[in-house]
Amino acid sequence: MEMPICKTLILPLLTIVLFISLPQTATAANEAYTNFVKTKCNVTTHISLCQKTLIPYASSVYELKQAVDAMGHLGDKDKEFQLANAKTYASSVITDADSCTDGFSGRKVNPTVKKMINSSMANITKLASNALALINHLY
Repeated sequence: MEMPICKTLILPLLTIVLFISLPQTATAANEAYTNFVKTKCNVTTHISLCQKTLIPYASSVYELKQAVDAMGHLGDKDKEFQLANAKTYASSVITDADSCTDGFSGRKVNPTVKKMINSSMANITKLASNALALINHLY
């Protein structure tokens, strides 16, 4: 069975996000998203490193997974609905990254740490933005 081209393009983006090594932040992800990441990390060689790295971004990882899943259903009768879902999930990643950096407002944060986190969030935002552009361009 041939994989749809859009799903083929989104999967590498998801893989990149899954393996980005980012410092842990103070924000806690929703328990369901955290459990999703924990389950997925169980198949890796370095489980604790995977969890430590991704749990702070669990909702973004989950939303990218949802976007990929939605893209897989674009051949179904409800194509427009699935396309809207994929766009929503990709947009949510951008919102989550912005929320993370907004958390520095009015707080004393080590400038080096703040710069590193902002840089990481900017990278995630760019990846999600590319995914959203591909979704919009392909459909």
